[in-house]
Amino acid sequence: MINKKSFSAFILIFWGFWGVAIEKGLSPAPIGSLPQSLTIDEAEAKTLSYSQQILSADFHLKSAREELESLQASRYPKLSLTGHFQSIEDVPKIKVGLIEQNLSDHHQYSIGPTLTYNLWDGGYKKHLAESLQWAEKSALIEKKIAETDTKFRLRSSYVKAQLAVVTYKLSQDSLRVAKEQAMDIQNKYRAGAISRVDLLSSRLELSHAEIRESQAKSDLNSAFMNLSRLMGVSDYKIHWKLTAWENEITALIHQSSDPKHELEPTFMAENLKVKAMEIKAKSLQSLAESKTSGYWPQIQLSARSSLDYPFGSQKTQIHQNTLMATLQWDLFDFSSSRLEKSKHLAEASAVEYQAAALREELEQQYRETQELQKSLMDQLKSATQAEDNSAQLAQLKKQTYHMGKLSFIDVALSQVQHLESQVRRAKIEAQLLIQKHQLDYLQSKISFNDEQTR
Repeated sequence: MINKKSFSAFILIFWGFWGVAIEKGLSPAPIGSLPQSLTIDEAEAKTLSYSQQILSADFHLKSAREELESLQASRYPKLSLTGHFQSIEDVPKIKVGLIEQNLSDHHQYSIGPTLTYNLWDGGYKKHLAESLQWAEKSALIEKKIAETDTKFRLRSSYVKAQLAVVTYKLSQDSLRVAKEQAMDIQNKYRAGAISRVDLLSSRLELSHAEIRESQAKSDLNSAFMNLSRLMGVSDYKIHWKLTAWENEITALIHQSSDPKHELEPTFMAENLKVKAMEIKAKSLQSLAESKTSGYWPQIQLSARSSLDYPFGSQKTQIHQNTLMATLQWDLFDFSSSRLEKSKHLAEASAVEYQAAALREELEQQYRETQELQKSLMDQLKSATQAEDNSAQLAQLKKQTYHMGKLSFIDVALSQVQHLESQVRRAKIEAQLLIQKHQLDYLQSKISFNDEQTR
């Protein structure tokens, strides 16, 4: 029989243990409290391995390489098995004296291997191979472009998430201060120490702080959702623990003081997108040259060993060896070859002009980014000074308020100004980092000697 006291003690111990277990972490962690850290390099590695754009470019590169290999293979002799069978109703006959004899049979067939080789094609495959080689290089650059685009998007999203974290923390601090002040003012109002104006002002500031905190939380969720999407993480509710950007900002400030860090955008000739267009133009030029093969005769050699039936008028199967040379020369094709060549050359010229225009545009974009970075550096100095001044002003007004010389509206206004100065500085720092990644993106190049050995 179960002892009631022992059973009751067991139930109490069980529920006590279960309550401690839940309190210690068996319950799901709330959003934003996950301790999982994520550096920008880790995020970049995850994004590069997941990016659909890179996977697509990789398959385009594979297709270009296989097309080139297929053309190279077509330069060699081709061995095939050929055969035919036919049944005819009327067979030619010949009459020799009184005897009428068939010159063939109603059933005829031939089967055997055939070796074919294109001895001369007017340079078609030679120029086409050059075109495909340029196309392979273009596909290689397109893959590199996909990688650099993905890196830039990821790094920009990471910085925006860092900014969202900073803004959310500032809004939380502002809300906490507003709650403490509202509680303190309410107590003083009940004691008759302050006016109703200060009470309403504190409640209004608390409402504004709650709105700012809610908006910052929404921006934070959106920033982390975008970051998770780029990395291919299905759980969009994860809030990663990101690294602070203080070290990067310090390095940027130190770099900006060195006049050697400014580069002239002359290297835009080696920019990935410019290079891709120039190579595409060369591919079209080689393709245009391949169309000139129609101006020349084409010679094909073939050798065949077959079993044939019948052998003339003899109804017997024989083993026949055949060597044949075929010449084909299109004497008139209504200018089809000339027009095809002209079309591809026009396309190549159009791409060359596009590449030149893109180079000028990227050079201008690089200069503008450099100027914007200089301006942001100056703004950062002013924003840092403004943040320090606003902090001192807010503290001074708070002390003056407690002395009864100011209304709470003045205190609240100074606190809002201090919060705005903090957020402004964080936004400037985020813009600086994004501009840095933009400059790195514009400076991206490719080495064919390294890439083609992969």
